[in-house]
Parts: sequence; C-alpha cells; structure tokens
Amino acid sequence: MEPVANPSPANPDPNVVVPSEVEELRAFKTSRSGTLSRRKSIEEEAKAEPLPPADTAILRSIRSVTGSAAWKWVSSYVKALKIKTLPLPKLGPSRSIYSVENKVKIALAGDWGAGTGPARRVAAGMAVHQPNLTIHLGDVYYSGTPDEYDKIFLGPMGQWPEGTGSGDAPRVLALNGNHEMYSGGQGYFGRLVGQGKRYGQETSYFCVQNQFWRIVALDTGYKTPGWIFGDLFLDFAFKSSNTIPDENLAWLRDEVLKDPNDPRPVILLSHHQPIDAYGRSYNRLRRQIAPFLDSVAVWFWGHEHQLTLLAAAQVEGGKVLRGRCVGHGGKPVEPREKPKTKYPPVISDTRTRNVQDGDDVIKIGYCGYVVLSFEGDQVAIEYYEEPPEASVGAPVGMGDLLVREVLTRNGPGRVSGRLDHLSKLEATRPENLY
Repeated sequence: MEPVANPSPANPDPNVVVPSEVEELRAFKTSRSGTLSRRKSIEEEAKAEPLPPADTAILRSIRSVTGSAAWKWVSSYVKALKIKTLPLPKLGPSRSIYSVENKVKIALAGDWGAGTGPARRVAAGMAVHQPNLTIHLGDVYYSGTPDEYDKIFLGPMGQWPEGTGSGDAPRVLALNGNHEMYSGGQGYFGRLVGQGKRYGQETSYFCVQNQFWRIVALDTGYKTPGWIFGDLFLDFAFKSSNTIPDENLAWLRDEVLKDPNDPRPVILLSHHQPIDAYGRSYNRLRRQIAPFLDSVAVWFWGHEHQLTLLAAAQVEGGKVLRGRCVGHGGKPVEPREKPKTKYPPVISDTRTRNVQDGDDVIKIGYCGYVVLSFEGDQVAIEYYEEPPEASVGAPVGMGDLLVREVLTRNGPGRVSGRLDHLSKLEATRPENLY
C-alpha cells in the first residue's frame, strides 16, 4: 500500500499547540546535564534557523528543570509513591503470540509519550505510511499515570496512531518502560495492557510472527523500583535494575524460542539498552538474553533519546549483537557526540537545530520513527526524521528518510545486511553494522 499524504483521522491536528503543553514541556531536561546549551556570541546567534511560530513556541518552552517546572516531575513522583504496583498480567488464550501476513508493515517509535509538538508530528508521519501495526517502545511521562495516558497517549495532547491491522495481532502494541512503572503501571496496565483492554494486548511481552520472521518484545520496565531515587541508586550503584521478569523469561525459553531449529530470525524489542555507545549498558539484561542471541537478527530499544545504529558487537559467549537505539520518538534532547564506551556507533544523529529564545540561542536534536517492511525473506528498515511543521490546515507528510538498511534471511536464524540509503547523516565503517 502506498503512503498517503494525510494524517490518520484519529490523530489530533499536529499543528495545534495545546495551551497546557507549555507547562508540560518546561519540565523536560534536554541535555545530559539537565540544561540547554546556550550560546551568546553574535556569530552563533546569527546562525539560528527561524522556525514556524507554532514550533518555536513549543521548543522555546523546553527548559532545564528549574523553578516551578521542577515540581511537575517531583509532584508526579511523590504522588506515585502512594500507588501500589499492579501485578503483571497473565498470559491469555493467545499466549501473547500473534500471527501476521508475510507481507506486513510495522512502525516503531520509542519514548514518544511526551505530549510535545515533535511527538505529534512523529505520530502523524507514522500514520502517512499506513502501517499494519504500530509499536511503542515505552515511556509515557512523567510517571505513566492513567491521567497522563489519557492526555498524552490517547489524546488530546497526542494520540498514538493505530495500524490498519494484519492477522490476529493487535493494531497497537506497547512495551513497558521505567516511567510507566513509577506509577506502579497504573496507566500502562490500566489503560492499554491486559485481557479485555483497549487494543487486545494480553500482557507486557509479546511475539508477532509470520512464516519468515519473528518480532519478540521484552518487558524491561516492570522491575523498575517505584521510587525514582531507588531506581537511580540501583541503576548506577549496583547496575541491577531493569532486568526481565521471570514470567517473561520462562515464556521466551519455553514457548517462543524453545525450538533451536526454528529458521525464522528474531527482531528483538525492549525499552532498555543491552549496550550503549554513549553511556551505561544494562549488562544483566544482556546476559539474560545472551543464550538466545544466535537467533536474533537485530535488537531495537529506546530509553536513550538519540538515533544510533551501533556496530555489531561481540558479547557473552562470542555471540553477536546488532543494536539500534530508536528512543528519539518525542522528547528531543541535545545529542551526544563523543562515544564513551567500547560499543562504537556507526551512524548517529548528532545534528542540532538552532532555536531563538529571546536573546539566547538554544540547540536541540531531532525526533523520528522507524518503519519495517517485511516481504518474504527480506525486511527493509527505514529510519525517518520527524516531519516538518506544516502550515495551518495543511496535512503533515512523512519525514525525510535518513537511513535504509535491508536484512535478508541467510540460513537458519541468520541474516545478511546491507546499508541501502543514507542522507543527512554520516556513517563510520558501515560494514561494521553487520
């Protein structure tokens, strides 16, 4: 099916700036230090690219966490402390394994639930492709409460696009992230996931499969400590948070990947990263999955908000991990440029756009989404940047295509890959992607 230049009717107008959005966005940190870069020189200010008024208003409102804006985060977390964590929904009749057609299109975005203008344009851009399924890789801000889901994920500050359908799979699927669990999963499990819920997703992990491929999603959010400071303590001091629940591992081992002779390659999805080019890797998570990596063609994750295609990495047991960070769906950050780990990026979106903010100039990165088009033995993976702001009343089109890679089945559980398109970005030794 050819893309159409119209957003889904279910989506709100991405050009409308919701008044409450200004306050919401002020609470977002947009760099690793929590502050926006500010440049005072006349030469640099002169380089600022003017943006349409609506986009300027949105991006100008993104501030460091200071003053009253900080209380947006703090009050949300404090309220969430009183909320009991909901139990992990049990597997239903489908065993959370869904079948789709051999020719199918799936759109992905991570960390989309921010209620920002870029997030709404990402949703509209995804809808233009008319995907059969859409998958969110997790994180609805601030704490994934039911109210935040109602406003940010289901409208009016942004509505996640529905797919057109394929086989018996839900048209919308969503992963669990750490922000969902700061409220004990009240919004995620209360609104989206569990038997009888809105889209039909039975639990927080799932498999979507056809005759040639399997897409397997993990729950790396459920074991997030409900208290954010507890999360940070375990995360950085002991590196022990965000492992996979026992129920998810047992399902993976005993049902989905029990047959080592299954020839279908696995495309793995999670919220948290097993490796990272710029910061911390979730080593325990990676070790949990290491026994299955021979079947994994590529692993997509969110959590970090910068598009990065990493070099194929040799990990535990000599297994190969091909990683793609796509957590740039809706909360723009100032990109990191210098890798700090042993896992080098091959392609990373380090571009920034300059935005005039009074007498200051701030720089901010780009959001985007991914479209996977499966047809027989091949899958084309396309990485798009967020569509530009359209004039009032005009439809939003798809974003510019930045990267296309093609994976081809090459023996039982194995793939060969090639970089098929690259624009606006640079690649360092692209042969290392595979």
